[in-house]
Amino acid sequence: MKSSSNLSVSSDGWLSALTAPDHGVEIDFNHVPAFYRAQRGWYTEPAPFGQHLIYLVVKGTFRAQVQETGYEVGPGTLFWLTPWTAFRCWLPGEKPVRFYRFRLRVVNPQGDLLRLQEEPLLIPGLDPARRWFEELVRAVQQGGDNLRPWRMRAALTGLFAEVLSAGAEREPGGQLTFAQRQSLEEWVHRDGRGQLSPAQMARHLGLTADYFTRLFRQTYGIPPRRWLVKERIKMAAVRLQESRLNVGEVAEEFGYQDIFFFSRQFKQIMGKSPSSYRGGANP
Repeated sequence: MKSSSNLSVSSDGWLSALTAPDHGVEIDFNHVPAFYRAQRGWYTEPAPFGQHLIYLVVKGTFRAQVQETGYEVGPGTLFWLTPWTAFRCWLPGEKPVRFYRFRLRVVNPQGDLLRLQEEPLLIPGLDPARRWFEELVRAVQQGGDNLRPWRMRAALTGLFAEVLSAGAEREPGGQLTFAQRQSLEEWVHRDGRGQLSPAQMARHLGLTADYFTRLFRQTYGIPPRRWLVKERIKMAAVRLQESRLNVGEVAEEFGYQDIFFFSRQFKQIMGKSPSSYRGGANP
């Protein structure tokens, strides 16, 4: 039954709540496997329940939707759903995804459910948190040990310290965090040879398009679409130098159907034509 009083606490208040002996801390691995490999066709849309649900993706990407907002949850991303949240998750393609996940319930001495925030929390760049998930699994699975509850709380404390550290990296002035920039740049450099859009970039970070565009301009000083062009051209320049492909083949590899348009953008950004940049090689 849903608690009638949801106690909102600050993020650092969670660390105090986890270590306070009079707070109840419950970890539930019975409803969800601690480490899971989701394959093609995976889809989940459970009825809302009174526990936090926390994912950490190790490999692959899945998508989630909470109300009208879509999220793309990729490698190294922590995805935190609050109690009584209606959501659904699914695989966008055929590639499997591996992730840790567990249900968490923390109550204060009055029995009120502690909540971190009202909205889902999505934090990329949290690969270091994996060790705390592994410690948590070991702590929960150990039986007949008086120290088990404290090992469990210690693992949770380490996990939340990672979350707080990621939050502390937010730059002043409403910019993208270091972890968000790192996740975005790695994703674009890995999968950005096609025609990515600002909307896709926003979904990758779990942000609305308008909010993402505002943060992006304050972070990089240019619109996201212009930044995508610059990054794609820089990747194409590296490809020209490190391969035997001709200019037309490189242009096509990076999503350009018009070699003249590619050459014009290349010269605007790199200061030389593709052939000159390579050192006089014929296109």
